[in-house]
Amino acid sequence: MTLVLDSHGVTALAADRARLAELRLRGEWPAIVPTVVLTDALSGDRRDYDENRLLRACDVQRVDEMLARDATCLRAKVEGGRAPSTVDAIVVAVAD
Repeated sequence: MTLVLDSHGVTALAADRARLAELRLRGEWPAIVPTVVLTDALSGDRRDYDENRLLRACDVQRVDEMLARDATCLRAKVEGGRAPSTVDAIVVAVAD
């Protein structure tokens, strides 16, 4: 199984070393983090210390045109209700 993190996942795991160790033991690490998630997860200053430490152990994946188009298609398929954010759609496209 491949773990793909959104901003909440990055923040939660950065603060939970025991959970991170468990994921490593189960062979579910490193996680994938799409680059756009950094915009949501980071503040751009020293408060990002724990998140940056976690991100160094992740596979940070660039969002290319093909992935962006896949995410657009996913957003367009949402019926009745609010479409997911662009970042969330990209996380789902990466996981797909």
